[in-house]
Amino acid sequence: MITKALQTLTQTRKHYWEWVEEVRSGVEEAEAELSRGEGIPLESAIEQLQEKFRKFKQLNNVL
Repeated sequence: MITKALQTLTQTRKHYWEWVEEVRSGVEEAEAELSRGEGIPLESAIEQLQEKFRKFKQLNNVL
């Protein structure tokens, strides 16, 4: 039982650090895009996210 718990903990920590690295990589990419002038206004980004969320809700019958 303890061995299984330790394996689960190890796997969880591995997934966490993989996620951290993905986020770090995404942030670095976003910073590079912004420095090249490739960014979009915050209002546009919010509108795009709201539209994606609305479509997700419709496809998944979420109220």
